[in-house]
Amino acid sequence: MYQALLPYLGVFVGWLLHEISDLIRRSREDRRLAGKVLAELLELRHSLLALRLTLRELRKRLLIPEEAEPLFRTIFSPMIAKLMAELPERYNRAIDSAAGAFPILAFELRSKEKIGLAFDQIRAFASGDAQAVAVISQVEESITEKLVPVLDDLALRLGRLHGLRTWLQVRRKLKKADEVPPEISDLIDSLIKRVQVAGAPGQAPGS
Repeated sequence: MYQALLPYLGVFVGWLLHEISDLIRRSREDRRLAGKVLAELLELRHSLLALRLTLRELRKRLLIPEEAEPLFRTIFSPMIAKLMAELPERYNRAIDSAAGAFPILAFELRSKEKIGLAFDQIRAFASGDAQAVAVISQVEESITEKLVPVLDDLALRLGRLHGLRTWLQVRRKLKKADEVPPEISDLIDSLIKRVQVAGAPGQAPGS
C-alpha cells in the first residue's frame, strides 16, 4: 500500500518545494520593491524638510531676524528645488513598480511629491508681495508639520515590509534630528563668507 502511495508522495513533495521556492522568490521581490519605494520616500521627506532646516541653520549662524525669513525662503527654495529636480519622477517610478504587489499602500503614497512642487509654484507667484510671501510661509510650515507624520508612518510600514532590521533602522532614523543636506550646507557656507567679506572693514564691494 505504501509503495502505491510513493509516486503521489513524490508529486506532493515536488509541488510543495515548488510552492515554497515561489513564495521565497516573491517575498524577495516584494522586499526589493518595498526597499526601492522606501529610499525615495525618505528622500522626499528630506526634501520637504530641507527648507526648514536651511532657515534654522541660517538663524543659528547668521542671526537673521524672523521678519527676514520669508525673503531667505524665497531665495533658497529654487536652489533646493533644482537639487531635487529628478526626485518626483524617481518617486513615481518606484511606486508604479510596487503598485502590483502593494496596491493600497501605493494609493496612499501617490501625489505626496506634488506638495513641494505646489509650494514652489505658489511662492513664485507671490514673490513680489512681501505680505503674501509671509502668509504663504506660515501656511507652508503648517502643512509640512501635518504631512511629515504621514510620511513617517508610510516609511515605517514600508520598513516592516522590507524586514525587521530595516524597520528598526527607519525608526531610529526618524527619531534622529534631521540635518541640512550637504549641498545646501555648502551654499550656506558660501553665503556666510560673502556676508563676512562684504562686512569686512576696507573691503571693496564685489572684490
